[in-house]
Amino acid sequence: MAKIVKTDTQEAALKVIKGNIKILSGINTAINAKEKDSRMIITTGKKKVSLAIEKPFCDNVLKEIRKKMVAQTEVLAKKNAIRLEKEEIAILENQEDGSVLQSDTEE
Repeated sequence: MAKIVKTDTQEAALKVIKGNIKILSGINTAINAKEKDSRMIITTGKKKVSLAIEKPFCDNVLKEIRKKMVAQTEVLAKKNAIRLEKEEIAILENQEDGSVLQSDTEE
């Protein structure tokens, strides 16, 4: 009998999609926050830099990153026939009910 075979490409795409969803959940939390100031931590190798940034500027940066990650995630899912769950779609659309996966980002 014929079978559907998962490919290494599909597995790699699924791994990227899961990572993107987790990151997007955190970005959504930051963008939707009501605070006036934001703090970004940039890590390169063993070095960390913490920056206090005005929220509007931080939000603009995060929105650009978010836009690219959402596009990448949608393309990978479509190209590799990967169906996203309701919670994942809510995160891609930055809906309030996407908070189901937000607790994962607080590790």
